[in-house]
Amino acid sequence: SLFSDGVITYHESGGSASPSASASPTPSPSSSPSAGPGGSILIAGDATYTTQTQVTLTVSSAGMPPALIHRAEEGRLEEISLPRTPLGTLDYPYPQLTVSLSTGDTGLLMTDGLPGLVSASGEPFGYARLEQAFSGSAAGHPDEIVQGLAGSAAQWSGGGAPNDDITLLVLRVL
Repeated sequence: SLFSDGVITYHESGGSASPSASASPTPSPSSSPSAGPGGSILIAGDATYTTQTQVTLTVSSAGMPPALIHRAEEGRLEEISLPRTPLGTLDYPYPQLTVSLSTGDTGLLMTDGLPGLVSASGEPFGYARLEQAFSGSAAGHPDEIVQGLAGSAAQWSGGGAPNDDITLLVLRVL
């Protein structure tokens, strides 16, 4: 199953399932990951229902930054980094990694537009600032997290147009 239009579809592993994950796209005319100036990008994942309180997320990366998972129970941020060869550039076996998510965990999948966003002085937003902003808002509703990150981006860039696409996908295990 692929992430599509802000919804995670998943497969039951047994028993009766109810939705246990939600996602929120970046507010834009199109909620699907978009192509930047250099071509297409792909963010894909598979969320699988395993118990009443846990799902698994399988991620792969085709040139995208690491996925970030905020672990609600421990209050810590986890980075999921995989080799990042852009899709279609090489005959490359894109590795996958499956992680367990628990109730309250929040994930962030993104393009490199936000960490690469430059200020008026030319300084990139960077991953440390992104991780801090995400950690500080990870307990909020996915829409609030996206709005908060978008606000941080607008403030950082002085309200100017971004130098690259910014696509964010926030997911929360309910």
